[in-house]
Amino acid sequence: MKKIKKQSLDLVKENYWHKNVFDNLYYLFDSLRQKDKSYKDFSIREQREIDFYIGLINKKFDRDIKLLEIGVGYGRLAKKFKENKHKFNHSVEFHGLDLSDTMLALASGNVDEDKLYKGHMKDASKICYAHSFDAVVIAFTTFGYYQDETDNLETLKAIQQVLVEIGVVVIEQYPPVAEYKSLNNWSRSMTYKEYNELMGIDTDVLDGNMYHLDKTSELVPVNEYVTMYRGDCFYYKFNSNKKYLFRRNSYDIHLYTPKWFEENFKKIGFKNIEFHKDWQHGACLTNDDMLNSNVMICVAEKS
Repeated sequence: MKKIKKQSLDLVKENYWHKNVFDNLYYLFDSLRQKDKSYKDFSIREQREIDFYIGLINKKFDRDIKLLEIGVGYGRLAKKFKENKHKFNHSVEFHGLDLSDTMLALASGNVDEDKLYKGHMKDASKICYAHSFDAVVIAFTTFGYYQDETDNLETLKAIQQVLVEIGVVVIEQYPPVAEYKSLNNWSRSMTYKEYNELMGIDTDVLDGNMYHLDKTSELVPVNEYVTMYRGDCFYYKFNSNKKYLFRRNSYDIHLYTPKWFEENFKKIGFKNIEFHKDWQHGACLTNDDMLNSNVMICVAEKS
């Protein structure tokens, strides 16, 4: 078995474990997973998600707007905005911030390069200081990557600083506790051909003929405000019918309750704070039923 780099094993111990975690194969496996039978409804979920944003933006704004996605990743949401731009009443100028060079390179296929920024979430106001945004979005599990709660509070303040008056922020947490059951102990293999098809390019980044991911995770309650979503991704390579572990990534995500968001948003001057348990408008989420929800969506307005 090949020796694993110590840095990979110790990522979870760093203050910013997520710094390099997305500069690897995870998103490619995730794309395959979305094509699996267990993810047959993923496209439906994505359409409901974009319909939610269309309804929210059309309701809140009667003008062209600028939107910043913090944690833009490979541009998944940006692509959906582009595909559905005819449904918006006005133009939406999409900007993206991410810490990963790999993700920013992929996102450039859906976002203009001069509207992509590199850096930490908590530094958004410093990095994007020349811009004011009408809306800010943080999707999936991006909010909660920081180990220190102070960094998450700094992220909320940074959002407040880059938003215009009565600007809107949407923070999604996915997967909360209920969804964890379907994601735990998941595994998938990927061929070199599949890798090339996913990337849309011919590359020799992967030099073997088969790659495999095993993912394990656990939920660790911390207090009334947060649950830890903790686990490992094990990446294997097959050569000559032998299996080699060539990378391990650990992750440690904070899942915050509606109560936490409400209290901290109010402290820094947000109002009209709403919580939704799915992408249907009007489906409210309370602190008590978060454990039975597949997603938590927080919408708040800068006062």
